[in-house]
Amino acid sequence: MSNTSELEALNTMLSAIAVAPISSLTGNQLSPEVNTAKNILTEIHRAVLSIGWGFNSETKVTLTPNSTDSRIGLDENILHVDVTDTYNTDVDVVQRGNLLYDKKNHTYAFSEALTADTVIHLGWETLPEVCRRYIMIKAARTLVDRMDGQQAAHAFSLQDEGEAMVAMKKHDAKSRDTNLLQGNWSTRRVINRRSVISGIN
Repeated sequence: MSNTSELEALNTMLSAIAVAPISSLTGNQLSPEVNTAKNILTEIHRAVLSIGWGFNSETKVTLTPNSTDSRIGLDENILHVDVTDTYNTDVDVVQRGNLLYDKKNHTYAFSEALTADTVIHLGWETLPEVCRRYIMIKAARTLVDRMDGQQAAHAFSLQDEGEAMVAMKKHDAKSRDTNLLQGNWSTRRVINRRSVISGIN
């Protein structure tokens, strides 16, 4: 069985509000309902990946200042960057827009490269199936909730959504090294994820 395509996910969402399926994700004649569904699918996709999972997290990434003004720019697909003194000496660095900012020295300029852990955005076709299914279910439920005057019953229950999240957690646990010490950044994200997930409604 092939993985769920983005078009299939969108059509599943449309079926939840009794809208006919579409044959393509592109086109200028898409209905308002289809455009709303597309926007919600994109929104939930980003929100789920922003949590940080084994499949979209990178550790010990080297971030190098450019040669023009010594700034460190971030790729557009980076959702979160964590620059800590675990890898660097005496730093207080935050992300501002697509640049890193040195809060200690009040500057965007850096004299040396930094090492960081990052969470990156991935396109639909690179997501594991368990993630695609969770995004699809959550997006379908969100679409039904947001459609003004929509009286149709949810195509998926809260139990369906919960079971899809459990499947994602199991997949994530298998993809990580379960023997990592709790002090590791990636492991801390797993431990703290429950509180983050509860904020995505």
